[in-house]
Amino acid sequence: MSSSSSSSPQALDAEVRRLVGVYGAWCAGTVDRNREVFEAQLGESMSNDFYIIMPWGDVTSKEDFIAFLKFGYGRQTGMEVTVEDFKILQEFETKDHTTLTLVSYREMQTEPKKSDVIRQTTALMETVQDGSIQWRHIHLSWTQPPQEEGGAPASGGKHVRASF
Repeated sequence: MSSSSSSSPQALDAEVRRLVGVYGAWCAGTVDRNREVFEAQLGESMSNDFYIIMPWGDVTSKEDFIAFLKFGYGRQTGMEVTVEDFKILQEFETKDHTTLTLVSYREMQTEPKKSDVIRQTTALMETVQDGSIQWRHIHLSWTQPPQEEGGAPASGGKHVRASF
């Protein structure tokens, strides 16, 4: 797009990989567990009207998703997360000259002694006037859901409140 507020494909890809990497490190417990780190690396990346559709179908607000993430700190020791097949699906400019970009990517999670989890993700990202990127919406879909011992699908998550 010709807008000065448009992000390059490389910047959008880098932001996806950054946020997914932070998420993986948070869940694995390999980053400091403090409010400043959490807000700077995760919370501030999401727009105020952010929401996420979880792989089990729940539509979750920013506030509830942040609580869910806080609760998950260090609960997946050894987890590694990678991103593949990043694609820009569509980019458009709003009436107020904000650029919105619809992206998709595949996220793979591996943990010792657990089955791999693969999710196809679609995200709506906003490039704001200062050039920074904010996440407006994420839709997660399992293509390979987590498995319990014996191969049964694991149950979905729940909304929880947690604090530091």
